[in-house]
Amino acid sequence: MSENEGYFEWNSPDGIIISKIHRLTSTEIVLEDVWVLEPLNWSPIRLGRFKTYLREDLLLICSID
Repeated sequence: MSENEGYFEWNSPDGIIISKIHRLTSTEIVLEDVWVLEPLNWSPIRLGRFKTYLREDLLLICSID
């Protein structure tokens, strides 16, 4: 997981998530315009807007589109 100049990137076995950070606090990140690049075809898929809650070792993600 990395943040760079207002953008959020998360690499996972299922693909790469790239997004613009809308709001960032110590307990939540609101991601605007979320895209996923799947490893098999690398075609971008737009997912919309998501809010993530950071709690200890758990990352909860919910759609707010």
